[in-house]
Amino acid sequence: MVCNKWKIKELVFHLKHEKLEKKEISQLQEIVKFAQSYDVELLYEANGCLVADVTLDLLEKFPDINYNLDLGHLNVGIETKRFGHDLNSFLKKIDKRTTYVHAHNNQGKDSHTALKDGSLDWKHVLKELHHVKKIITETRTIEDNQSDIDDINKFIKESAK
Repeated sequence: MVCNKWKIKELVFHLKHEKLEKKEISQLQEIVKFAQSYDVELLYEANGCLVADVTLDLLEKFPDINYNLDLGHLNVGIETKRFGHDLNSFLKKIDKRTTYVHAHNNQGKDSHTALKDGSLDWKHVLKELHHVKKIITETRTIEDNQSDIDDINKFIKESAK
């Protein structure tokens, strides 16, 4: 209802780090129906550490929920060995459902540093995603935010060639 009042058409949400149980699935189905009745698109985002099987399971069970890929959370999953999936295979599976990207990087802890200062090859990830509508920077400083905006704009221009 808040989304409707403020004319918000997309809502990003988080869930727990494990696969949903039957009761939770039922509850989320009700939330999806409610959001649809107000024409609000729901986008799931993994919490601080992306575990591929949890994300893929949720997207499989809920075809009406799209995905917000958080690059920093992806990197935490990869660096801590909790991701548990081949990156390219994962990206192919989520491509059509990934409509938002939260852009930041890290060295394995969710520190929200600039894209250039982390260990994730963010350019490779973005090259594999073809349905992204928005890239939102999520850094902790104005300088890192501006750096990411510049790097993303440069990447987009180079990719268009």
